[in-house]
Amino acid sequence: MFEKRIVDLNGRPVDPSGHCVMYWMQRSQRAFDNPALSFAIDLANDLSQPVAVYFGLFDEYTMGSVRAFKFMLEGLKETAAAFGQRGIGFVMRRERPWEGVVRAACELGACAVVVDEDYLNIGRAWRNEAARGLAVRFLQVDSETVVPARVCDHEEWGAYTLRPKILRALDECLVDRAEAEPRRRWRGAPESIDAAALDPLTLASSLHVEHSAEPTPYFRGGMQHANERLARFLERGLPRYGHERNEIGLSVSSELSPYLHFGQIASLRVALAVRDSDAPDDCVEAFLDQLIVRRELAINFCIYNSGYDTIDAAPKWAADTLEQHISDPRPDIYSTEELEFASTHDDLWNAAQTELVRFGKIHPYMRMVWAKKLLEWTPTPAEAMSRAIYLNDKYALDGRDPNGYANIAWCICGKHDRPFAERRIFGKVRYMSTDATKRKTRWRDYVDRVNASVSPAGQV
Repeated sequence: MFEKRIVDLNGRPVDPSGHCVMYWMQRSQRAFDNPALSFAIDLANDLSQPVAVYFGLFDEYTMGSVRAFKFMLEGLKETAAAFGQRGIGFVMRRERPWEGVVRAACELGACAVVVDEDYLNIGRAWRNEAARGLAVRFLQVDSETVVPARVCDHEEWGAYTLRPKILRALDECLVDRAEAEPRRRWRGAPESIDAAALDPLTLASSLHVEHSAEPTPYFRGGMQHANERLARFLERGLPRYGHERNEIGLSVSSELSPYLHFGQIASLRVALAVRDSDAPDDCVEAFLDQLIVRRELAINFCIYNSGYDTIDAAPKWAADTLEQHISDPRPDIYSTEELEFASTHDDLWNAAQTELVRFGKIHPYMRMVWAKKLLEWTPTPAEAMSRAIYLNDKYALDGRDPNGYANIAWCICGKHDRPFAERRIFGKVRYMSTDATKRKTRWRDYVDRVNASVSPAGQV
């Protein structure tokens, strides 16, 4: 099954006269439970060479923010220290990664280069550009899925078509494997940012990124903090997950999505811990379905549909019904600025937006309601998609991620969903409302919890 994770990106030979195997780490920012790193170590051991890891710190990334970069750098600082302990070199430079990896491969004398797979258009473009410049073999490893993404060779219709394929392969994939260790330690000292000694906030603040999305006190980056959250979830959240995950007045979700997004913890590690827990079976099954089936459905969507961040992602039935209702009167229309500053008439929606801006997250159930209202309050579905992506990618620590794009497409243009009873504006796209949410949940507890986190002047 592991061979389904590997793609040769340039067809060039391994250079046996080289001095190391280089791993270009970009998506999977961790020193353990990392299939791309393990593959690089195995290849290096076969060649009797050490391993060097390259990371390109690129601050011209769309919607990059001080918030996101600080969180990422907190993780990289921890990861750099772990590489040192394992005898693995780490080279981090502030440059365009697709150019820097080519220079580093020449400078370090790489026999071959391994890279973790990115499922989004921009990351794939980086890898394709690097493939043209590298003179040695360039191998990509899918390192962020439990079941390799290429068990499917096409875009799936929905969870119901992907789930059987995942379940057939799950026993083979949901296995705790021993870490490969390099037999030769790295001895080089190339030019590099000293990641193990850097101050994350100082460096993040110096970058050419969005400064209005300030660091959130709610999350700290790194595998240690990810493992602490996982332990709390196993103890407090998972045993209640089956029946309370949609109760917005409570917080029983894992809150691991930022760590998964930056690759600071492996979904396999989370899945193993949940599977082996003492939580009720219905809770375990519900969470694993979200972590594996739904998350990997989002990855499948982004791999096989390059329009994942546009209205073009809509299935035909949804595109047709939204077009038929595009001229429906919309009683409430808000500007992007009004939405961003939580200045609508809807106190519950405002709380969700405030949670996003303040914490870098939204309760998972409210995240769906939040996006549904954007369809209702925006002149067109295409603009609703654009605004949802802008707000999510700017403020959410798990923004710019397949999960986010799939969730927004599900909410606004019916992706991975089915037709429902026709109604104004939404047509046959599933309707969700804050009024219904108020009837079904302890919504005042949610609003109070968000309000307690902001100054009186910023209350919703």
